Parts: sequence; structure tokens; C-alpha cells
Amino acid sequence: MHKYGKEENNMRLYFNYLEAKEKLINALDMADDEREEIQQLVNQYPQKASGIDWQNKAQLTFGKGENKEVIGDWTYENLKELLTRESKKDVKKNIRKGVAGVTEGVDYIYVDPPGLKPGVEIFMPLTHKGSAAIGRASRWCTSQEREPSHWKSYTGRGVMFFYILNPGAKDDNKSMLAITIEPDRKSAQTFLKDDSSTSTGIVKTETGVPIEWFQKEVKNIKEKHDAERLKKLNFSSIDKAVVAVQVLMELGYIQLGYSESNIEASMFTSDIAFIWPSTSDVVIKKGIKGKMPMRFNSVKENFIIHDEDITSLEGSPKSVGGMFKATGTAITSLVGGPQIVKGDFHINDCSKLKTLAGGPTEVGGDYDCGDTILSDTAGIAKSIGQDLYLAISASTKITAVPETIGRALYIQELSESKTIDKSVNKLAAVVTDKDEIYRF
Repeated sequence: MHKYGKEENNMRLYFNYLEAKEKLINALDMADDEREEIQQLVNQYPQKASGIDWQNKAQLTFGKGENKEVIGDWTYENLKELLTRESKKDVKKNIRKGVAGVTEGVDYIYVDPPGLKPGVEIFMPLTHKGSAAIGRASRWCTSQEREPSHWKSYTGRGVMFFYILNPGAKDDNKSMLAITIEPDRKSAQTFLKDDSSTSTGIVKTETGVPIEWFQKEVKNIKEKHDAERLKKLNFSSIDKAVVAVQVLMELGYIQLGYSESNIEASMFTSDIAFIWPSTSDVVIKKGIKGKMPMRFNSVKENFIIHDEDITSLEGSPKSVGGMFKATGTAITSLVGGPQIVKGDFHINDCSKLKTLAGGPTEVGGDYDCGDTILSDTAGIAKSIGQDLYLAISASTKITAVPETIGRALYIQELSESKTIDKSVNKLAAVVTDKDEIYRF
């Protein structure tokens, strides 16, 4: 008996595959022009054709093992849809053709939920560029390449999106669907390709995935993605720092007056500390593990910390041209904070702050540490241009006083004690206008 070698055996299997494919196509119930079209598609997409089990006459299937996909009956329509549908790789490639520079993980997330129908692709756009690329064939207002205002309006109030591409849909208007999820995750809307609204029930009908899955998972998907991007932040060089700041802006950790694309290398010192030259505020929306998300050198106007969980001022600008505000935060020390503040300095209502050591030496406006119960005043600014607001208890030790207080002194008495009277007298001695001393 003749024994086949490896190459000979592979050739034999290949010819069997060709024969089975040709026989089946010729035996199918379809018009001659349809048969000719299928043959052309088979030749055009040989890799897809090789994934079809041409020996299974009972049903059209694609793939093998756990990845085996049952398409349905052997019909012209099913064969054409299978051979022409876009693969995940094809979809991503075509997305990148839409708008130059679109990157997965930066401009969009590819979403692969359980139960997703074959041929359907789902994306979560992260930027207007990504939205415009994925939705370029639709009439969605958020995907208009030259008009980002709608995208900014929606995302500015916390709305998140899923874009669904379903090239196999029988109705072309259902071949693209957009889902909007409100911040509460309870409210969702669905839009067809022409931007008309439709029932959310269409999502499961067209994709196999219920709208409830999107509402439940939207936050998890975004948070997991954001966490991965934060892990990759790199400030080891100025070029990498530019990208890192752009990422922090995109993820909502810092708010600047510029768009992400306007962050430049010239905004960094040689030791990679950020200089903010604009008159717009710098707002720290979120810290990272209780710390500043990046290191600043100087800020022309106001520096405001909104994250109440910030515990350290390390990384704050050395000088602030306007106001510095850390009201209500969990800071435990002023070390690492600015040394010169031209405007007001607000550290009021910081319950974990017990001393002013490490704070600014010069404050041009008000110095406000009202409702912050201090153990002592060591580290208080030498020069205060306007008012000093200070909370004093019987245990507060006046270990240091400013050299000058330019306007008024406001003492918040947290208890009654002769010790407080002595403390007030110490502070009153440096108030420019002795009539501007208030106790409450």
C-alpha cells in the first residue's frame, strides 16, 4: 500500500478541499449569476473560504472547535454575508482610515460582550476623533468630524457611548446603532444610522446583547481601561511627560484651559515639572492614591484642588500667581505646597491638618485656615497681604505670628479661655489696622 509523505498528504487534503468546495457550490440552489458571484468571492477571500466546512452539507459553518460558528442553511445570502463581512481586524483597519491617527485604547475601546452575534462589532468611543472615525458613515451629531461641540456637550455631562456596527443588518438604517448611557446608568437611548431615536429593545434584536448589559458594564469597562492607562503614565522624559499630561486631561484628573493637543514640551522644566503659562485655572479633579497626579513648577493664575481625598501637597507648584485652594481636603501637611501665593491661600476646613509648617512664606491675599483646628501656628506666612482667618482653641499654641497682616484679623474661637485672649493679643500686634480685629 502506498504511504503518503507529509507534503504529499497536505496536497491530497488540499485537492479534496477544492473538490468538495466546487461540488457543493455547483449543487446549491441558486441562479447562475449568483453562483458565479459566490465563486468570485471565494477566490477573492481565500482565507475566509478556508474556514468554511465544505464537506458539511447539512449546514453552513465557519471555524473549528470552540470557535465553530453555525451560520445557517447553504444559501446565496448566507454565503455572501459570511464571505464579505468584516473581521475584527478589517473593522479596526477601516476605522483608522476614517480619521488619521485614531488609536485603540486612546480614541476607542473594542468591546466584546458575551452573546454577541457573529459579524457585529461594538466600540466605546473615548475621544471626538474616535467618535468621528467609527461613526463616519452615520448622521450622528456626535460623529461629525468638523463639529465637536455635540460630542463635548454630551461627554461634558458624563454621558457615555457605545457604537454598534452591524454590516449584515437587513435594514441599512440598523447597520449602525448608537447607545447613550446617562451618568446614573439608569437612562439609556438608542439611535439608528440616520440619527433617529428608536426603542432600546432593538439592541438585543440586532446584537444578541440586552441593553441592561451595557448599562451595567459601562462604568466597569471605562474604569478598567482608565486604570490600565494610568499604570502606563511615564514622566521619565519631556516627550513622555507631554503624553502623560494629555492622558490625565482626557481621563479628567486635571483640568486646564487648553485642549490636550496644545500641551507642548516648552511647558516643562529640565527636571520635568510643569509650567502653566495661561490665565485659566488649573483644577486638580482627581488625585492618584491621595497624591497629585503630576508635578508642577509654577502656575500663572489659580490652582484649585477639588479632590477631597488628596492627602499630600507634594507636586504642587512652587509659586502660584493667583489663588491656591485646598479647602476641605484630607491634607495632613503643607509640605510640598507653594512657597509664594500672590492671591488668596485657602486651607480652611481641613480636619486632618494640625500645623502650618511647610506652608507659603508670602501670601498676597487672604490666608484662610478657618474651621481647621491647629495644634500650633508654626510655619504661618511671614507676610499676609490682606485678611487672616484663624481658628483657635484653648490648646492651640501661637508659636509663630506673621510679620505683617495687611488688613483684618478674624479669630474663630472654638472654646472660651484666657489662653485665647493672650493668643489674640499676640496676633493683634501685627495687624496694620487695629480696628480690623474680629472675634466670633
